[in-house]
Amino acid sequence: MNQRQYAVSPGTRKKITIDEIAKEAFVSRSVVSRVLNDRPNVSPEARLRVLEAIKRFDYRPDSKARGLATHRTKEICTIIPRRTDGVLATGYWPLVLLGIAERSAHRGYFQTMSAISNPSEAEFMARIVSESRFDGFVLVRREVTRLVAAAIVERDVPAVLIGHDPEFDSLSSVDVDNRKGARAATEHLVDLGHMRIGLILGPDQLLETTDRKAGYLEVLESRNIPIRRSACTLG
Repeated sequence: MNQRQYAVSPGTRKKITIDEIAKEAFVSRSVVSRVLNDRPNVSPEARLRVLEAIKRFDYRPDSKARGLATHRTKEICTIIPRRTDGVLATGYWPLVLLGIAERSAHRGYFQTMSAISNPSEAEFMARIVSESRFDGFVLVRREVTRLVAAAIVERDVPAVLIGHDPEFDSLSSVDVDNRKGARAATEHLVDLGHMRIGLILGPDQLLETTDRKAGYLEVLESRNIPIRRSACTLG
């Protein structure tokens, strides 16, 4: 089977189209589309010819056109709270955001980050949600959820919350069991023979603070250890 070869320099290479890929692979345009979207109903031989043509001509489909056809943008948005002592001011959250970006890239998704802090910005983000500009959202911390979750739930947009918000139980979430963790840490110190155990907490309004304090106090009460309220300190 004869195949045409184009000898062009990198500087003059024109952008090849899906129709040209179809012509090179001796298949229809729809077959190329099914291969690009990893769909069934393509023979192994035809799929191989299409993949070889794509590789040979370094074909990259137009992302906007592909998004219109598949209703997917291959882009997700991570929303963080904007506070001077918030996500970007700690050593923990930047590592989480880096992990989100790395896993997104690994799965072929571009990751965008946006920071919001007040209701007016929440209204803007609600418009972004309604426009289907992103395939999904990652919400960082409960304060973000309170601003945008209602719009996401109403429009049934894929979203995951890092943390947990009892008011939005329908949202998928990834969280640490802070109560159980604080309980395990306190029990460990008590088992070592320590009786004066301090607790350093974050801001009092955070759910994590409430849960960690509860786990700590549960152990002291169950072991009949005197509770010194001054031992619970906000960081």
